[in-house]
Amino acid sequence: VPTNVAVHPSGHFVYVTAKNNAVYAFSVESNGSLKLVAGSPFPTQNDPEALAIDPNGHYLYTNDAQKANKIDAFSINQTDGALTPVPGSPFAQTPNPCDDGSDDMAIDSSGKFLILPQYCTGTEVYRIDSANGSIAQVPGSPFPVPANQGPQAASSIDRKSVV
Repeated sequence: VPTNVAVHPSGHFVYVTAKNNAVYAFSVESNGSLKLVAGSPFPTQNDPEALAIDPNGHYLYTNDAQKANKIDAFSINQTDGALTPVPGSPFAQTPNPCDDGSDDMAIDSSGKFLILPQYCTGTEVYRIDSANGSIAQVPGSPFPVPANQGPQAASSIDRKSVV
């Protein structure tokens, strides 16, 4: 069962998360059809849900839908679209008392921060190491979501607090 899709910034590759603990990588052919990349599917932790690619197309991130509280990070081969786990992957997330992962994630336009709105713990923000794609939680993360606002309030995070 596919859960999310992301297109590489070059438009040459498409990535799809699936409930069988994998990310499928496809190259986009000249006629628009998709061809499975060699080595695909690439294994992940439990039921990958959210999916994000940094603006430069070097790294792909996905998180677990339930209970494992992990973020898988991959470097993207710029020639063939294949994925390779980055050093330290998978990365531990803040323990979540709801035992559910985030349905979404985003990377800011500078490619420096990975942002995940969580249902119970608030919005997690991670700094992305541009040299190798590894991630580390920024001080103060997770940022609490205002009461009765839900994860959509993540857009109200003060950018200065994470820079």
